[in-house]
Amino acid sequence: MFRPEMKRECDLAVADFVRCPVWIGVHNFDVDQPWYEEADEETVRPWTGKIPFNERRGSAIITAQFKLADGSVYAGYCHAVPANWDAPEITAGRNRGNQQRALSWSEMHGGNPSSLILLQNPVLFVADRSFDFQLRTRELRERQVQDFFALLQKKPSDVFPIQFNGTDGLASGIISSTIEGFFSFPLWSAEYEINTGESYLNNSCGDGTLQPKNTGAAGVASGEDKFLEPTKHQGHDDVIPACAAEREELKFEDFQSASVWMRTQVVNQAKPFPPQFRFKPWTGTLPGDSTAEYLILPAIFCLKDGSKFSGFARAVPQNWADTRASATRISATNVIQGITPRERFGGSMLAIMFEHHPCLFVGDKGFRFWCSPRVDSEEMCQSLYGALKRAPDQVFPIKFNCTPGLATGIISGEILGFYEMQWTNGKPPKIVK
Repeated sequence: MFRPEMKRECDLAVADFVRCPVWIGVHNFDVDQPWYEEADEETVRPWTGKIPFNERRGSAIITAQFKLADGSVYAGYCHAVPANWDAPEITAGRNRGNQQRALSWSEMHGGNPSSLILLQNPVLFVADRSFDFQLRTRELRERQVQDFFALLQKKPSDVFPIQFNGTDGLASGIISSTIEGFFSFPLWSAEYEINTGESYLNNSCGDGTLQPKNTGAAGVASGEDKFLEPTKHQGHDDVIPACAAEREELKFEDFQSASVWMRTQVVNQAKPFPPQFRFKPWTGTLPGDSTAEYLILPAIFCLKDGSKFSGFARAVPQNWADTRASATRISATNVIQGITPRERFGGSMLAIMFEHHPCLFVGDKGFRFWCSPRVDSEEMCQSLYGALKRAPDQVFPIKFNCTPGLATGIISGEILGFYEMQWTNGKPPKIVK
């Protein structure tokens, strides 16, 4: 069986683009290919189709040239972004009058058109290393910046702004832009950062915190406006503060105050089995470790007819099928030992939905697709179709993708219907739609 060469995007090197000037993401393109299950969101392969790449699905990663402020030129690559990249398409939240509306990419990033560069994700090669320009967690920021300038043997003023241009004729769309510095454009917030790195080289603000607005700090620009009136939100590149109280149920608005939530078990003798869970903001570093914690991320859900809605899902460890569930304490003295999903559901791969527990929002109502035996899945189907105002053949399958960079593991999937759990261990879930 033919299997293409596959690599992680972060492992691409100059030699790879010499062999093949265009690479594509496997996970959003080869959905009908036998190697698809081997891939994740970071897997890429050489493009062997017609040039220029002009497919409606998927994205092209093409070789590019980077011209620094001092005129020196380096090789690298970038993503080709469709010309209509900012067309409203994501249904999320509410506007006045309690009506839903579609949001564009820039609206999801505080109305900032400069967030285009997140989609382009330019990467520059220096010697045998590759550098993107996205700011990392506190522990990585300073080292990332210092390594970059040490290899270049240049000052920030010699480097920024950088003009990059993708090689003409390789892909349609937007393939050039200007990089003003290392950047961060958090989701659901207009609080962005563009930093030339000078503050890190001088050991000022070396803890990676954002500069206060209007301070005039060297090399730092910060966005100030708010989107949908969220509270302070850190986004992907920092330790998330404990900025929100615990929740019994998560709503769409909760992801404006914290981009990652953690599920914890609560034993409450006043409530019946199974034990209750609560949710609290994740305050660790990003990306969170999905093998160590039950982490819940914001997600975009794409219906069969192409319409999109917001929601959330759990980041699932790669070895989820054979990960033994922790013991469930139903009282101070009564504990039920956990089993693996493979044992519980007879080896059915459909059980990954039990791990993801995706939830899609339609207005104020959240729809969960994993149903316990006590839940009438037929009734849930009709309720979903009524809320969406769509026929069943317009809804399923639903594909969802969580915001990348927030947690390790599997953060996307395909929902075939409502999954009906069986009481007896060893039986696969039933699908109702």
